[in-house]
Amino acid sequence: FGSLALLTLPLANMGALLDRPAWLGIYPVLLGLALIATALGLGIAIGLFFLVGARRARAYTHLTGAFIGGAFVLGVQVVAVLPPSWQPALSAWAAAAASAVPGVQALLRLPLDALRGDAGAMGQLLLIGGALFAAAVLGLGERFVRANLGAAGAPADAAGRNGGKGWSPFRGGAGLRFQGGIGRSIRRKEWRLLARDPGLFAQLSLQIIYTIPVAVVLLRNGSLPTAFALAPTIVVVAAQVAASLAWITVSAEDAPELIASAPVSPATIDRGKLSAVALPVAAILALPLACLALVSWHAAMIATAMAALAGTSTALLNFWHPMPGSRRGMLRRHSQSKLIALVEHGLAILWAVAVVFALMGTRLTIVPIAIVAGILAFARARHRQAGAATIPATVRPSLEPSAVPANA
Repeated sequence: FGSLALLTLPLANMGALLDRPAWLGIYPVLLGLALIATALGLGIAIGLFFLVGARRARAYTHLTGAFIGGAFVLGVQVVAVLPPSWQPALSAWAAAAASAVPGVQALLRLPLDALRGDAGAMGQLLLIGGALFAAAVLGLGERFVRANLGAAGAPADAAGRNGGKGWSPFRGGAGLRFQGGIGRSIRRKEWRLLARDPGLFAQLSLQIIYTIPVAVVLLRNGSLPTAFALAPTIVVVAAQVAASLAWITVSAEDAPELIASAPVSPATIDRGKLSAVALPVAAILALPLACLALVSWHAAMIATAMAALAGTSTALLNFWHPMPGSRRGMLRRHSQSKLIALVEHGLAILWAVAVVFALMGTRLTIVPIAIVAGILAFARARHRQAGAATIPATVRPSLEPSAVPANA
């Protein structure tokens, strides 16, 4: 209620003063819809808790919320982005589906009628919202308590389900194998941390879902080949996902002191983390690239190369200019540095332009690539300067040749 009230209630107040009192119908409409949404949210959350268990409930609710939010974002734009020939058929199908169930069409029009100032519709909406909310509170109250108790004992329950048998990373046994290699250890560590927090995949899904309308709008343009619509979108998704995963592995590192104290060069650690980022990005892009390959093998190969370069460039930018923060705040990481956010988005756009030029077969492809190379070179130089500035003054003179005695 509060988030939407900040945007809608000032408009309702001014509309009532300048136009007519019917604008104040936003108040009961917003309250009724908030009660309905709260009741449905409680039902979904507690239902998932008892359906999938205490440990998986949080991950499933994150993913469900991401897909519901993305579905609404795409749903409100579906009429605008679909081809014009499809719009009449879609409208006819929606009307037929609404009229197939008695009362559904009137129920869906209830908020609209209430916004127009219909007092009866306002009362019905408030009555439905209050009844659903009361039913959720009364019907799910006991289950809510049980869910809280189950969440408090989730680790113990998980251990009990394991029964003390099977493989555990904290217990020796036949299933435990030690394998050498710094890169392999870093990749295994990063992948395990990603797998333990599925909420991160929900945030990544939002980034991908919000990029889909761009591809749909480009596909609607009949003068553009399909490859010219899909390839830039794939490249932009690769750049965004790689940047987010790179930020997680570097800026959201849970044990930076432990990593820094390891007898390993920082370059080796960065290479291991970069390779850990590559596999999730490749898994996400595998299906879109396969669809593009069905259209054009040539375009798929170019898009694959450009996506790899785009992901590497944005990942390196986050390696060289970290912005420390919590893993849960991945979508808010750009609030720490607007400049890095602009550079990151600029790199994604430049690679999208480069893939379009490459598909056109023009020599202008080298222009955006050269700009990206210049930006990365400047970012790398600033990173080295910052690293040199962090060396203590008592240590820095010992690194200079002039500080070494002649008889040493």
